Amino acid sequence: MKLGAKLTLLLSGLSLAVACAALLVFTLTERHHLRLQASEERQAALEKLARVCAESFVGENELALRTFVASSPPRHATEMALVDVKGRVVIHVDFAKNEFTFPDKPAKSAHLRKVAGSQKGLWEPFTAEGRRLELGTAVLSAHNGERMGAVAVVYDRDAVESSIASLQRETLRRLMPMAALLIVLSVLLAVALARALAKPIQQLSLAARRIGQGDLLYRIPAQRSDELGDLAREFNAMGVKLKELDELKEGFLSRMTHDLRNPLSAMINQTETVTGGLRGPVTESQNKALRTVIKNGNYLMSLINNILDVTKLEAGKMEFAQSDLDLQAIAGEVVEIARATAAEFKVFIPDPDVPSGTRVWADEQALRRVLMNLVFNALKFTPEGGTVRILWSKTPEGHDRLAVQDTGIGIPADKIKTLFKKFSQIEETKDKVRKTKGTGLGLVICKEIVEAHGGSIWAESEYQKGTTFLFTLLPRPV
Repeated sequence: MKLGAKLTLLLSGLSLAVACAALLVFTLTERHHLRLQASEERQAALEKLARVCAESFVGENELALRTFVASSPPRHATEMALVDVKGRVVIHVDFAKNEFTFPDKPAKSAHLRKVAGSQKGLWEPFTAEGRRLELGTAVLSAHNGERMGAVAVVYDRDAVESSIASLQRETLRRLMPMAALLIVLSVLLAVALARALAKPIQQLSLAARRIGQGDLLYRIPAQRSDELGDLAREFNAMGVKLKELDELKEGFLSRMTHDLRNPLSAMINQTETVTGGLRGPVTESQNKALRTVIKNGNYLMSLINNILDVTKLEAGKMEFAQSDLDLQAIAGEVVEIARATAAEFKVFIPDPDVPSGTRVWADEQALRRVLMNLVFNALKFTPEGGTVRILWSKTPEGHDRLAVQDTGIGIPADKIKTLFKKFSQIEETKDKVRKTKGTGLGLVICKEIVEAHGGSIWAESEYQKGTTFLFTLLPRPV
């Protein structure tokens, strides 16, 4: 998953979490507020009832009490009782049965007996017959302060909670459209913020990849004035320094190889002159030693030439004269040249499997060099009795594809990616088939030449079973 998608999911998740947390806090706060409000309402209703009961009790006005209770009964009340100072229930109202009685008897139930002895109002939860109830009481006093009794109201706590829950559901129903809108806006903001954060990081990632691939001229837009802008400018400054170091390296390699090639060439020529007898007779042992000097001198000359070629190719200074070529003829020439080495190694190399009349658009010398490098490389790592062949095919896009296939020692899967790096040597295959020298630059040169032609090159291999190097060539431009 890409960074932008990860940031979007993360910020969207955070937005939803914050929204849910806010909704939870709001719900809990509102529930507490509604409970407090319900308690205050019950307290106010009880105090009002106590005043009416006191007036009715003093004036023995039963009608006034009946009228009040009938017109405005306490919400969520299951029963109400008026108890005198002697503990006798004077009036009892059962709201569930809609009964209004005057028993004038001592209180029987435990919660009403508490009322008789209470000297002040109280609120007390209790349970009866599996119901969650709450008892609220208020003392009845005459105008002279004399205590006349108490009034008690029993409330259904489940009904109170159900009412609170209903109010909350109604509130949430009204708030849901706004909450949904806020969540959508939060997610959109999270997406925009994720893109704003991910874009400069993706630019840095792209720049690092491009520079890692050798594009040292690549730069990041650095218009931002924040820390990410500072990082982009520092990255660009690093790219400038790397380019300077690369140019210094390339200049050093170019000068060094040029300075080495001329005296080395002179040394090889003079040594060959001596071995040819032009400087006088030499003994057999001297001739053998001089031949060793020439052999190693030629190896050094090959290394120097390869370094120069790689330097030119990487700098884009190698010129190619592309033309319409007969691929079968060029591949056949490479095979004929390689057959002497193949015979020495006892490796079979058949005629190239290239159809007659196959034409490609390439630089002739460069194409021949790529095929020579790949074929001789395959011969080095193919044991006696093996086979090296050149194969041709068309890609689905219509490009020409050439393959150099061998039945050699193969390459470990984790080492294939290192094949096209300069001076790369794979220890698992080095000198396993036969002792050979290599500069470690042949495949690098092949890669640079093929890519300069607009194609691509890669390797497919199975360790201990063989390797195939493949490269493509683009058709002639119209």
